[in-house]
Amino acid sequence: MSDIPLFESLEGLRGTGKSTIAPLLARTRGAVLVPSVPSFYQPLRQKIDRRKNAEARLCFYLSALFTATDEIQRYLSAGVPVVVESYFARCLATHQAFGAQLGVTLPPGLPQPVTYQLVCAENERARRLAGRFKLVSRWDALAEKPGNRVSYFYGQFPAHRVDTTGLRPEQVVEAILTIKCQGAC
Repeated sequence: MSDIPLFESLEGLRGTGKSTIAPLLARTRGAVLVPSVPSFYQPLRQKIDRRKNAEARLCFYLSALFTATDEIQRYLSAGVPVVVESYFARCLATHQAFGAQLGVTLPPGLPQPVTYQLVCAENERARRLAGRFKLVSRWDALAEKPGNRVSYFYGQFPAHRVDTTGLRPEQVVEAILTIKCQGAC
């Protein structure tokens, strides 16, 4: 049995390196990078993100993830490794922190990734976010407010913690490659 996982997910707060590391990890692993929100969801995503209803937003992102899961499962069934920038943990943790009250029980049989929780020092994360050239949604801003509990809710999901503080992207990938996974490999 190979020690190389077939399915890997990067999780973490904004600015921890998910969107930078995911394509590098996929390339290193010879994996396909599957978007958590398929492209045909993007126009509606922008409209949903302008609304204030956490439950509606949660349902939208769950729908996108279940759709992405169909694609992930096709690749995995063919023996093709997959990397995703985030998966159900981010969706559920974030929306719990936003106050969504829907009880969500994920169905059995979903592909289970080896998950890496990217973290970094708060001052470095703030610097990375300040250097971005993308619009900040009201939800992004809400997640950054003091007292937001996204990190707390992430704690309910098993993950390998990877500190990206002070590391170049290639070094983060190397750190991930040294992790010995159990069970889901």
